[in-house]
Amino acid sequence: GGFIAYSYEDHQTLIPNIATLAGVLDAIPLDLSADELSFIDTSKINMALDVSVAWKGYDAYDATSYMFHNHINETTAMSKMNPGYDSSGKIIPDLDPPIVGRPNLNQVDWIVQQKLFSMFLTKMCVPLTKEHRLMEDIVTSNSWDKPIKVYGYDDSVEFFGGQAYEADTNCVAEHNMGAIPSSGFNNLAWHSNRPPIEAGELKQPPNPHSGEEYDPEKTYVTFIVGDGDNLEILRGRNLSWLLGRQRRCSGAGSKCFPLVWSFSPQAVRVMPEFARHAYSVARELR
Repeated sequence: GGFIAYSYEDHQTLIPNIATLAGVLDAIPLDLSADELSFIDTSKINMALDVSVAWKGYDAYDATSYMFHNHINETTAMSKMNPGYDSSGKIIPDLDPPIVGRPNLNQVDWIVQQKLFSMFLTKMCVPLTKEHRLMEDIVTSNSWDKPIKVYGYDDSVEFFGGQAYEADTNCVAEHNMGAIPSSGFNNLAWHSNRPPIEAGELKQPPNPHSGEEYDPEKTYVTFIVGDGDNLEILRGRNLSWLLGRQRRCSGAGSKCFPLVWSFSPQAVRVMPEFARHAYSVARELR
């Protein structure tokens, strides 16, 4: 217990690692250089670790290596949190991008609660680099469930406007990682604490058109709302679209065409109440 002393100005690129430290040490990170915290008398609180001393001179690689060698077996899965590196609209990848923004801290509660191995190295998925060798060591030397759940989002390498490793499946040779895009999702620790989904609770209802015979002379088209694998998009944009469709299309005589919604299976586990609500609306719109 206690607190972890750090400086945001000096340790911004280490914040993903500090979030994991908070979980495994059961300690609160405090930026003691912040004016807002100047009233705290730290002499009366246990200091679990002083980043300025224990990690003096560390960059993100050093901090990630430290966490791997000292705390990997206290963690349960992985999270990738960009601490603010530029990841905007590049045609040719920049493997050493500048810091231009701030880290998205919305998922820190989940990292701490689940004791996730949080990290971010700009070349962590790029072969023949020391960062990639460390990543290989991390994903092959842990007690995590396989395939490895990777929360957050990997926007480390942008290529022709897309994220080269966002799915995480091609990050390492073992192909034993799978992305659960969730960067920006706050209060996930609370959402996951709702009553769990029971077996068969979200059973797919019978298709009202299942008796119709397939006509090979016709062209069948299905419209699918994508990005439902991303928990933040699922809870935000896609939910608002779903509720809007509910208002427009419910009731007898609706002229709305059928629509299919992509939906992350992880939502059933980590946000069960949301899954129940979305399922009930979708059933109504069948």
